[in-house]
Parts: sequence; C-alpha cells; structure tokens
Amino acid sequence: MASPVLSALEDSLNPHSPYYVHPSENPSTALVSPLLDPSNYNSWCRSMSTALSAKNKLEFIDGSLPQPAPNHVLHTAWKRSNNMVVSWLIHLVSPSIRQSILWLDNAVDIWRYLKSRYSQGDLLRISEL
Repeated sequence: MASPVLSALEDSLNPHSPYYVHPSENPSTALVSPLLDPSNYNSWCRSMSTALSAKNKLEFIDGSLPQPAPNHVLHTAWKRSNNMVVSWLIHLVSPSIRQSILWLDNAVDIWRYLKSRYSQGDLLRISEL
C-alpha cells in the first residue's frame, strides 16, 4: 500500500488529476478573450468553464474539490492548483472588476462572487437586445 505522501505526489504528477499543473502553465496565461466586463458575463462564463474543464480545473470553481485541511498531504497541491486558477481569474477580468476580487483567496469564492454580481446584469442586457 502506498504512503499518503507518495499518493499525493502521484496525484500532482498525474495529468488526469485536478492537482496536476503542467510545466508550461503560466499564471498570467489568457485562457479566454475578451476579458469579463459588466456586460458579457454569460459568454465569458461559458468560455472560462470550457477552458478550465480542458485544463481539468473545473472542480476549483464549482466547489466539488474543497480545500483540504492544512495538515492534509494534498493541501499543498490543492493550494498550488487553486492559486493558478485564482491567477487566471484575476487576469481575465477587466481592471475595474479585478479590484473587487483581488483579495479573495479561493477560486470558488471568486467564481461565486462574479456570478452573483454580474450574471443578472448580463441577462437584462440580453433581454433588451
């Protein structure tokens, strides 16, 4: 039976694991275009969901992969992957929105905040068109 530490290491090296970060991944990579602004939430959300799914990181924004306890062997791997997703989210919103999410530490918190703040406005705009 593998040790918990070895298992955690294998998770972070397995390309099928949400804890895996490819060596070419960059925190400032532009996954989608255009940036989120107050008028394009639904299309931006769809594009980001698709991009994060392709990178096997959707669990960090949908809440299905909660943060392990600080003493858990996967805590460091979770934090590294979460920080990558947080960085992508921060870099893919307009500067005015960026200021409101800059101090949120968890990707799921940012995702929920953006949805609660901008999804309704975008739907109203669509209905006007």
